[in-house]
Amino acid sequence: MGMKMKKGFLVGIVFMLVFFMGGVAEAALITLHTDTDISAVNLVDDTIVFRKELSGFGGYGVADGRSDILYTGEAQTWSFDYEKILALEAYSSILSGINIGDYLYADITASLVLDDHYNDNVPTTNYSVDISINTVSQDTSSLVLNHGSPHGGVFQNWTSSVFDASEYSNPFGIKINNTSDTSSTDWIGIDYLELTLSKTNTWGTIGDPVPEPATLLLLGAGLIGLAGFRRKNRS
Repeated sequence: MGMKMKKGFLVGIVFMLVFFMGGVAEAALITLHTDTDISAVNLVDDTIVFRKELSGFGGYGVADGRSDILYTGEAQTWSFDYEKILALEAYSSILSGINIGDYLYADITASLVLDDHYNDNVPTTNYSVDISINTVSQDTSSLVLNHGSPHGGVFQNWTSSVFDASEYSNPFGIKINNTSDTSSTDWIGIDYLELTLSKTNTWGTIGDPVPEPATLLLLGAGLIGLAGFRRKNRS
């Protein structure tokens, strides 16, 4: 092999390595999900709303260019620690005079959408998502998501789903897992996550366990009473 051919061969190999490594790096950036800082704290009536604008996949699907996506099989956990947030000087003026002990109830909101691959004939029924709060899986059976529309633009059909978080204690960890039966290039988009603390709610108090034992006790007492009533009627 001549000197010129060797040089050309080596240049080609280097070019391919640079191209390949650049492609890998770009793909890694797309799938790199990090827990973002709180982007806003708002007082709305009797609630405090902590908002996280996600940014792992910026510039797509939303007007502000901040969103994230989870490809099929990917999962990520984001956290809210309102005690640490309340201690930050940046929010001291907003939360001045607020007694956090008055806010006994909590819920988590996730803004979600499917990819815009409807032109590829990927049915929405093939997509599924598991959402857990502090490792406890939530009921997503009524969650209906559609392909982002318009294709390649700012989606107009993001769905905000609210989950009761009152039974869990601070800090709150929200894990979203894309469990879809779709290809590796299909994804579910996440615009933002919110933790809302409220003074009034019908969902129970923060940190209180789900009252399943009490429910079972009442059910048992009812069955015993029913059995006694039947015996009395027979006698």
